[in-house]
Amino acid sequence: MYTHLQQRDSDKPPVTISTLVKMKADGMPIACLTAYDASFANLVDEAGVDLVLAGDSIEAQSDFRMTLSLDPDAEQALANLASLYLNTDEPAEAKLFIDRLVKLKPDNAEYKAFQKAVLEAL
Repeated sequence: MYTHLQQRDSDKPPVTISTLVKMKADGMPIACLTAYDASFANLVDEAGVDLVLAGDSIEAQSDFRMTLSLDPDAEQALANLASLYLNTDEPAEAKLFIDRLVKLKPDNAEYKAFQKAVLEAL
């Protein structure tokens, strides 16, 4: 039935819009990650993430920056930009965004750990 599952070597049914709607209605958490290239998207899919947003890093950067122009404190956009820049070997740029995020959420341990990783990459 799911011929594309054999292509991606998975026995788990695909997550569809209907699946996401049911997960939301049932109060289940939905894991969603952005992958900036096909190889990373593949790894994320294999890890079992519910939803993978795939695209190129320039387009993603543009989208995240547009989000920040509308809401300068958009947590997810700040986190995604920091991650994007760290993953594209631009830790100085990543630092700008993770620092803003830690300033917004100083008690968030994940953000502080990510900030430490960015500092180590400089």
